[in-house]
Amino acid sequence: MTTEEAKASTDVVSGTFLLNSVPMRVLFDSGASFSFVSSSFCPKLPMPITSLDEALVVELADDDQVVVRNILRNCKLEIEGKEFPIDLMPMVIGRFDVVVGMDWLSTNHAEILCAKRLIRISGSNGHVVTVYGERRKGELAMKQRRLYSYAKKHEEKLQR
Repeated sequence: MTTEEAKASTDVVSGTFLLNSVPMRVLFDSGASFSFVSSSFCPKLPMPITSLDEALVVELADDDQVVVRNILRNCKLEIEGKEFPIDLMPMVIGRFDVVVGMDWLSTNHAEILCAKRLIRISGSNGHVVTVYGERRKGELAMKQRRLYSYAKKHEEKLQR
């Protein structure tokens, strides 16, 4: 799926978020059972890659199958200033850097509101975090504001 297809789709939400303090193009996809990171971005994440207990056969949208054998555990996905742990399996995933699947969405009690193109994540303390997806051209986009906010927060972290 391309970025433009994701923006036009009603069953996924995408945007740019920090993963271990690195900006990544993230696709939140309720059609994915697990969460993945592009294998080309693994070197940018200072995380050890470990082997899965058993290899996982992943069926792709085009009916191809890929065998995944590794995982990066306890990565940190930052959304609206809150960090969420996420386990990611490296594989070639196309135009996105990260695909967040049902394993993470269900664990974090996420609600996808397709018509509004947003995701609500209910924390254990009752705090709700909202993910606003990118819009097609001509629609209101939150991307630039989020990128500025992330860059500013990242700069502040580096100065500490």
